[in-house]
Amino acid sequence: TNEAIVLKPLPTSLRSTLHYGKIERHFCNIPFFQDAPRSFLVRLAQFARVEAFVVGDYIVQAGELAQNMYILEDGIVQVCIDDKVLAELGPGSY
Repeated sequence: TNEAIVLKPLPTSLRSTLHYGKIERHFCNIPFFQDAPRSFLVRLAQFARVEAFVVGDYIVQAGELAQNMYILEDGIVQVCIDDKVLAELGPGSY
């Protein structure tokens, strides 16, 4: 992306701080991050990335070993088992 090209020459710590500013509201709404030091969240932000999904995509499947955390910024996600909808998650869900 153009943003990545512009930010690439900056020191990692500054890139993390700028990226954290964009995603801070998401971290602040997650209970287990609420008491975390800002320095930890800024460092964590350097690993965050945006992913887009379309209707019908599987984000995770039951039984898979989790390697990522997803925070829903927009849209609705259905949690299903055997084609049965157990829950619908909206913006801010994780």
